[in-house]
Amino acid sequence: MTESERVIAQVLVLDAMSLIHFGRADRLDVLRDLLVDKDCWTTQVVLGELRGGADAHPELTDVNVSDWLAVAPLDTFDELRTFAT
Repeated sequence: MTESERVIAQVLVLDAMSLIHFGRADRLDVLRDLLVDKDCWTTQVVLGELRGGADAHPELTDVNVSDWLAVAPLDTFDELRTFAT
């Protein structure tokens, strides 16, 4: 395994489904603890999905303030390509 593959192996990109389930159960702390040794990311698109469901499930707003979850804006084609890799 190369060094870049090792770095990539330590990065997780979380989608809406996992964040919604842990958020609605009010257990984002458990998800954070399970992934403590990983670099966790999501996207603006996913956060938009969560905001859309926050009226019915206000606990989803906690995802937007999670300090352990970085947000990739994906504003450029190069960012999208890197993110996909």
